[in-house]
Amino acid sequence: MEIVHILIPTTEERRERLAKCIASIHENAGYPHIISIYENYREGFVKPCSYLLKDLKEDTLVWCIGDDTILTEKDTLKRLVDAYRANYPANDGVVQPDDGIQHGNIITMPLCTAKTILTKGIYLDFFLNFCDNIFTEVMQRDNKYTYCPEIKVEHQHNVNGKAPDDETYRYARTLFEKDRETYIRIKKELGL
Repeated sequence: MEIVHILIPTTEERRERLAKCIASIHENAGYPHIISIYENYREGFVKPCSYLLKDLKEDTLVWCIGDDTILTEKDTLKRLVDAYRANYPANDGVVQPDDGIQHGNIITMPLCTAKTILTKGIYLDFFLNFCDNIFTEVMQRDNKYTYCPEIKVEHQHNVNGKAPDDETYRYARTLFEKDRETYIRIKKELGL
């Protein structure tokens, strides 16, 4: 059985939230995993994910989540891996649980190979916002995206009232328009 690398960018102010996330993984993953954390200050989500991915083999299964993710169902990771294996035996797609906010419209918590996310999901021009939009559009275009509404996790974000507005959220909002402009440019470059 392979090991899934769970990648979690975080910030110092979110250590308590991260501890809850990790506890929920230990309780409900139901599958062998390694948790890799990158604590940063104002580096966003995209670059920290790229740092966590850089030394992994291309075929390594990874699950990129935020420190605001809580696994609420038994065998969450096992069920995601099973869905991935059933849909992508060639290791070339992505599966997404129901995050309780986007409901599959955007890939916010991708389970895929390191190669897939590095070549189709990581665009270092983004700080945070809209990178997941590009990833979703690329994977949908290639018919390599599977949303798993039966696998639910809780995304404890401030937009759904499940987390306080903190400095990390506030700083990300200051870069929202810049990320939007980047999205429009990259979308055009990719012909999406």
